[in-house]
Parts: sequence; C-alpha cells; structure tokens
Amino acid sequence: MLLSCNSTKQLRQTANDLLVSADGLTFSTYYSKHEIPKVLYSSYRKFYDKGMSMADKDGEFNPFDEGWKGVPGKRFIFGANSVSNVYQLFVYEEGGGGLKNYCIVSKKEEGGEGSIVRVYLFGRASNINELKEIISKKEYRISNL
Repeated sequence: MLLSCNSTKQLRQTANDLLVSADGLTFSTYYSKHEIPKVLYSSYRKFYDKGMSMADKDGEFNPFDEGWKGVPGKRFIFGANSVSNVYQLFVYEEGGGGLKNYCIVSKKEEGGEGSIVRVYLFGRASNINELKEIISKKEYRISNL
C-alpha cells in the first residue's frame, strides 16, 4: 500500500489561490490523459514536466526513487473542465522521494487562452468530489515544482 508522504496544511484564503474559487463550480471530468486540453498539457510540459513520461490512469508507473527503465515516473489520475469553460485542471501522482499528488490548474482570461497559474500539492484525490473536499478543508499547499 502506498501513501502520500507530502504534508498538507490549512491555508488562509488569498486572492491568488485559484482553488478557493474553483470549489463551488461544476466540472465535467475525464479519466484519460489523452483528453487533457492541448494548450493545458503543452503549458504543463513546458514548465513542469522534468522529462518524466506520464502513464494513463490504469497504466504501470514507478512510485519509487529507483529508476525503472521504460516505466513512467508519473501517473494521470483524472482531469476536469469547469462547465463555464473557465477552469481546466488535471491531477497526477509522481513517484520518488515519497509519492506526491499534484493538481495543475489553468484559468482562461476573458477572450484568451488558458495559462497555468498555480500548481497544488495535496493528499490523494481520486475524483473531482474528493478534490473539492480537500479544497473546502484547505488541505493543500501551493507547490513550487
């Protein structure tokens, strides 16, 4: 059994904390990394990929520090788009140095493309409802990947 080793702490609400405003929205979810919007995935790869490939939700991945040749070090969990089409996010886990869970969030500005403005680190969320519960309890922290 693998448990996330990252610590979480309650955060005070701040104006630049995207998850606070995303909590009350309705989302449509997906469970394949191939459904991540192209602009969101390209931005993620540009800034946060670190050269590790990502397995799909049911794919094999390496949760440990030791490199396994040909086995991805990350695994996609789920993604979601707000019905309003303002927020896009996806959640993945990354092995090595303790299993970590990340949420990549982008927000579209009026008339523009979405851009990643925050990366969050938190305990395991398997679906949007579990993520919303983590958000409502503020049991996450902003990551500096």
